[in-house]
Formats: sequence, structure tokens, C-alpha cells
Amino acid sequence: MNPFHQPIAWTAPQTGQDWSCPDTSRAVDWFCSLINSARLDTRLDACQALYEQNREAAEDGLPVAHFDPSDAVAWCILLAETYATDRQFWTLDELARTVPYIRRIRQLHDRLTNVGGAEERGERFVNGEGSQPDGPLYERLVAGAWADRGYVVASFPSSRASRAPQTWN
Repeated sequence: MNPFHQPIAWTAPQTGQDWSCPDTSRAVDWFCSLINSARLDTRLDACQALYEQNREAAEDGLPVAHFDPSDAVAWCILLAETYATDRQFWTLDELARTVPYIRRIRQLHDRLTNVGGAEERGERFVNGEGSQPDGPLYERLVAGAWADRGYVVASFPSSRASRAPQTWN
């Protein structure tokens, strides 16, 4: 196939690709290991069902929800899984804001295993409040960046009360 004879709007087919991303796949495996598989399967099935329900409307340019905002964490995991394997549930804009971070977390995984409290934070990410994935992803990236540079890093348990502004005497 000569690419110069393709129309400008040509895009790669979503099926028949022989491509995978091992780092992203391993990240998904790690996140999945932190949650009960039956519970995760239920959450991922719900994401897939909503995506399929709204796929045609989205392709027609209508503003529809690709995922349930109350379980954005499951959507992140589904996006990473589909990016790593088969591209079946593919939403480029959502994928671009999620998958690079998940992939990088996997690349930093060996350093993150030395971060105190990292496993507990990961478990809270996949099992806890599902509507806010950005903070926990960012926290892991920052911890990994510091650990990668040789710093000793630890995660401290947080509570709602500790999120209030602190005053220094």
C-alpha cells in the first residue's frame, strides 16, 4: 500500500493490528492484582457496555459519555488494557490523558516497590473512590520520579481531616 495514494483522512484500522505495549499491559496486571477480580470484571463490563451503547453517537460527533464519571478508575484501567492489547475500546482523547501515565508508572514500578505505603496507595486507587484517578496517578508518578533520582520516598496515610490548610506556628 502506497501511503501517498491514501486520502488525507485515512486512519489506521482498529482491528488486525499485531501491536502490543508490554509496559502498559504489566501496569494493568499490577493494578488488577490489587482488587478482587470479580469486582473489577463487573466494573470493566459496565465501562464496556456504556462505551458500546454510546459508540455510534460519539462517532457521529454527538456529545455523549464514554464512561461513568463515578468510576473513572475502571475506565482508566480499561483504556490502558485496550491500548496494550486490541484497541477495541479506543477513545483517543481519553487515552492520551491516561495511558502514558499508567505506562510510566509501570516503568517506575521497581523503584516504587521501595516507597513505603505505595502498595496501600495502589489498593486505595483501584478499590476506593473511583471518580478521581488523576490525583493518585500523579502521586505515584511524583514518588517514582523522586525514587528514580535516588531519594527515599514514603507515602503517608491521608484522611479527609488532613486535607485542611495547615498553619505553622
